[in-house]
Amino acid sequence: MNLLSKFWIFLLCAGIVFFIQFTILQPVIQYKLIDIQDWRYLLIYRSLDPNPFSQLINSWIHIGLHETPAIYYTGILSELFGFNYQAYQIANTLFKTVATLSLFPLIFIIFKNKWLAFLTTILYGINSATAGPLQVVDTGAEFLALAFFNIFLITYYYTIFKKNKIFYFISGFFFLLAYLLYPPRMFPQLLLVPLVEIYWLLTSWKLRNLKYSIIRVLIYIVPVILISLPAPVSPGFPHAKQPLILLQEILNGNWHNLLDPFAGIGWMLLTNDFWKFFGILDLDTFRNFGSYLT
Repeated sequence: MNLLSKFWIFLLCAGIVFFIQFTILQPVIQYKLIDIQDWRYLLIYRSLDPNPFSQLINSWIHIGLHETPAIYYTGILSELFGFNYQAYQIANTLFKTVATLSLFPLIFIIFKNKWLAFLTTILYGINSATAGPLQVVDTGAEFLALAFFNIFLITYYYTIFKKNKIFYFISGFFFLLAYLLYPPRMFPQLLLVPLVEIYWLLTSWKLRNLKYSIIRVLIYIVPVILISLPAPVSPGFPHAKQPLILLQEILNGNWHNLLDPFAGIGWMLLTNDFWKFFGILDLDTFRNFGSYLT
């Protein structure tokens, strides 16, 4: 009976979320044009003919991990919808809905509170900041990545408390899939796992848990590193070609670059439009870390 009650609460939540997304986002769905960035990605995708997927590895190595997923995401949508631009927006809104609903089981499983899961999901659904990725078509992949990342967190939770080998590989798969779908936004997840494991070790105070923590870190992070090594971050931006360049910038005194790993998360929480309320940043602000903070 209790399980049935939770199921009906989830169905109620799903109905509200669907209504919210396809009501308040009507202006987005009616938007019939595609941003110039989307056109550029479509042009690159079409240039990979006759079979773009045969060029996937080559694109990953030469175009980079920043843009390759966006190119293929936009290209696949174009294969399905052609010039029906509203269909692109409907698909992205649907993916946003799925990502929103994926919060419900995650919050419920971790906190064991169905009403907290209900409220969290609704609040995320109505928060206008979460609609930021809809500004351009290609960033709709962020929602798919977020949905898979939430599934990873659920299975990750079970690897910690159940220590079932099957969960190790399932969670590793979703961890990698979330990263590959949109690396610019998802690479902070590489920092999350070590932080969670350190917290788990400090709170459990059991040395034998160290073995499981090391296994999880290796299963999650090593595949991502191996896949990312041959790919530049973004050949279009010289400062982002290699992590060593970023490290050199930090050593030269540009300490604000230490915050770069959190920029991807920031976009999901506050879009650029929000920052005008905090004043306008001048380039002189970035000359040293002290002026950057103040």
